[in-house]
Amino acid sequence: MKEEQIKQEFKEVIVKTKQDENQEKDVEATKKVEEVIRGAQEIHISSFGTLQFEWPTPKLTIEGDRLFAQFKAKHLRDGDLLTEYQLKAIYGRPNIVLVDGKEIEVGSGEWSEEDESNLENLPSEIDIKTSLFDELRDEIHNLKNEIDKKPKNTKGQKQVTDLQPKIEQLTEEAFKSYKDLIQIKLSLLELQAKRISLFSVSLEEQANLEKLQLYGPSCIKISKSGQFLPLWKDKEGMLTDSNPMTVRVLSLFGLFLRGVDVHFFSDSVASIAK
Repeated sequence: MKEEQIKQEFKEVIVKTKQDENQEKDVEATKKVEEVIRGAQEIHISSFGTLQFEWPTPKLTIEGDRLFAQFKAKHLRDGDLLTEYQLKAIYGRPNIVLVDGKEIEVGSGEWSEEDESNLENLPSEIDIKTSLFDELRDEIHNLKNEIDKKPKNTKGQKQVTDLQPKIEQLTEEAFKSYKDLIQIKLSLLELQAKRISLFSVSLEEQANLEKLQLYGPSCIKISKSGQFLPLWKDKEGMLTDSNPMTVRVLSLFGLFLRGVDVHFFSDSVASIAK
């Protein structure tokens, strides 16, 4: 997202009051309760539109678990796929380069301990930054309310007060806080994408893929004419879909099945990276 886009988004967010936020949270909370009851989550992917991920039926779940166990047992016996634990050990190794005939360690590997730590800690940082931004915005609104309460001059104009410079200072701080928040969200998004990319070849992820192929045609739906219909007619249609975002949709559906709130990965946030 360009600086101007961030500024525009900031202008829309900074004017919201606590009441606006609470009303939006109530609406969002109601929506999430409904999603929990339905066992579903909605997500917007630009090249598809609004999608709905649904939890598989008990029958599908049992069949998926059977396929997962069957696949994992076979390849553990064959020893032809690396486990996630083994891949972590490999990806954690530093790169070795030759310099004047000597081997030199470079970097900390493709998936470092820092990556693993950030994956766990960034959500907490997002919460902290969000709270800081909310505090700054509330203070700005309170100061503006104080100005509004002051009597107007003879020309009907609001009196210039010493509060305005304070509001400008807080607005600058809020904008910086908002940019920091966006950057942290981006870092988490990129880290999630990196992990999916690196570990998609693991035994566990390949076994999960068996589930996704079974669940996808029944559990991934698209909004059309006011109702949600299957995105693909069958497994073959899903696997041969030429849309470049299909892999992303399946990856997000996999996160949904693991209990991740995939709303965060909607294009409204992902577009920040453009």
